[in-house]
Amino acid sequence: MDNIRKNANTHKYCKNLTSKINNIFTSKENTKISSVKKHENFNKKVYSNNLEFIQQKSLQLINKGLSIKEIAKKRNLKENTIWQHLTNLIEHHQIQIKKIISTKK
Repeated sequence: MDNIRKNANTHKYCKNLTSKINNIFTSKENTKISSVKKHENFNKKVYSNNLEFIQQKSLQLINKGLSIKEIAKKRNLKENTIWQHLTNLIEHHQIQIKKIISTKK
């Protein structure tokens, strides 16, 4: 019976713990951006964390200088899949389009 009473109190415990954490780590409402470049870099890191690992792997291979065909062959994926990864990476500002497609095209 004592076990049941201990476990039944978890809601109260969590509420108390959350309250203590919120008091220690208060949020700043009027945060000002002092450096635009630092802010952009921070946003870039946040977006990169949201990208899937498989897309990050494609980005690493592109940065090593491999072509789309080589990446697809190495990872046993279709070329179209690699193109989808790259379009998503471009969309999240992880790679520039001119690194993938030459300026002549």
